[in-house]
Amino acid sequence: MEIKIDKQNQGERLDKFLSSLLKDLSRSQIQKKIKSGEIKIGGREVPPHYFLRTGEIIEIKEKNEQEKNNKIKTGEKLFKKIKVIAEEKDFLIIYKPVGLVVHSAPGVKDFTLVDYLLKKYPDIKKVGEDCARSGLVHRLDKEVSGLIVVARNQKSFLNLKKQFQNREVEKEYIALVHGQIENQTDTIDFPIKRSTKGFKMAAVPHSYQENEQIREAKTHLTVLEKYTNITLIKLKIETGRTHQIRVHMLAYGHPVVGDPVYKIKGSERGDAKLFTQKQLPARLYLEAVSLSFKDLSGQRRKFKIQNQFKKEMEELNVRGGSKNN
Repeated sequence: MEIKIDKQNQGERLDKFLSSLLKDLSRSQIQKKIKSGEIKIGGREVPPHYFLRTGEIIEIKEKNEQEKNNKIKTGEKLFKKIKVIAEEKDFLIIYKPVGLVVHSAPGVKDFTLVDYLLKKYPDIKKVGEDCARSGLVHRLDKEVSGLIVVARNQKSFLNLKKQFQNREVEKEYIALVHGQIENQTDTIDFPIKRSTKGFKMAAVPHSYQENEQIREAKTHLTVLEKYTNITLIKLKIETGRTHQIRVHMLAYGHPVVGDPVYKIKGSERGDAKLFTQKQLPARLYLEAVSLSFKDLSGQRRKFKIQNQFKKEMEELNVRGGSKNN
C-alpha cells in the first residue's frame, strides 16, 4: 500500500498522520510498525516522529502473501453462497450467507456484501448516504443469514428508508432456541440498551431509570416445532434494534442455538453437544426468511425463502438425535 503526501499534510508527524487514516490500528501499533520497518518513506526507514514532506511516498508493507490469498479464497467462497433472489430496476433482493459482513466499518478487514454488490452492480455506488453502505437501508449480523433488500437508485433508497423508519417493512425470522417454550405464541417487550461491555446490547425492564439510554423493542414469536431441549420458532419484529432477537431470546431464557455472544452456561453446553456429539453444523441458528415492503408504484411486494433448520433437526432425529414431543 502506498500513500502520496500532498501539500496539506506537509510537516505532519508520520505516526499522527497514519493514525488518522488507519482507524483499525492504535497510534502505538502504528509506531511499532514504523520501528520494525513495516512502514517506510521512499524505501528508507524513518522514526515515528518523522515530519512529512510534499511528494513523499509512504510505503506500508502488506500482510504476507499467504494471508492475502487466504482472505481472497474466503471472500470468493462466501460470494459463491450469495444468491440474487430478485433483480428489479429499483431494487435487489439478496440472500446473505452466514459469515459475510454486510458493510465495512472500523476493524472490518474481510470482504463484505457491499464489495460483492459494487462489483456486480457498479451503478449502486452513489446510492444512499454513505459510500461504505451503497444501496443499503438495513443490515444483518455477520452470523445471521437471510434476505436483504438493496436499493438500486436514490428514489428507491428514500422510499425504502422511509418504510423502515415508519415500521412498515414486515420481516420474519426462523430460529432454533435452547429449551422448550411453553406458550404457543408470545410477545417479548423488553427495552434494549448498550451493555457496559460496549460491543453487546442488553434487555432491561421498563422501570429502568436511565430512559434516555434505552430504546423500545418488541418481538413476537410463534412456536413451530418442539424437540428435546430445542424449540423451532418463527419471529416477527416491530422494531429493528441492534441484535434485537438475540438479546430478547437471551432475556426470555431461550438463547439462540450457536450464539457466540448472547449465551448462558446451559446454552454453551447444549451447543457443544449439538455441534460435536450430534454433528449439527456449527453456526448461529437465526435466518431472515421473509421480507415485505411497498415498491415505488405503491404495490406491496413479498419475498420468501425456504428455511432448512427443521430439515436439519429431522435428520438428527433419524440418527437418534432430537425428538418431537
